[in-house]
Amino acid sequence: MNAEHFDCVKNIINSDAIGEPKMIRIYRGLALENISKKDALSLILYEDIGFIIDILGNVDKVFARSFHLYNTIIILKHENKSLSHISVNFYDEPALETFRLEIAGTKGLTEYDSDKESTILYHRKQNISLKESTFNDINRKDVQNVILKIFDAIEKEEMV
Repeated sequence: MNAEHFDCVKNIINSDAIGEPKMIRIYRGLALENISKKDALSLILYEDIGFIIDILGNVDKVFARSFHLYNTIIILKHENKSLSHISVNFYDEPALETFRLEIAGTKGLTEYDSDKESTILYHRKQNISLKESTFNDINRKDVQNVILKIFDAIEKEEMV
């Protein structure tokens, strides 16, 4: 997913089409080419966690588990009680690369799937009351601290 797609999703959120965001799920399938799994994961997480913090706010708790770094699962609990989930799988075949993003809000859901023709979709729920959305500025140190906690949790396989 490139910056244009992130901007499109943020525009849907800012338009209040899905209401207040409550949950984000990101799935990435990536091919490793001339880069270590840990370096690739760091680069991916920096982009994804920056986006997540921008939408859902600061992270309160991190749970992460990796299976030989080929499959990594990360769950973030945010200070505002919302949740985010990141799943990263590494493959030997570039043809298997994929990216999916879902954001659930109080009024609906927006999703992006790199394997589908339509770029961004959103679905609306009916008759749901709204709260005003708030968005935080991304702080690089916040993102870096979350990434360090993820790698620490992966090594210890525990909740931080």
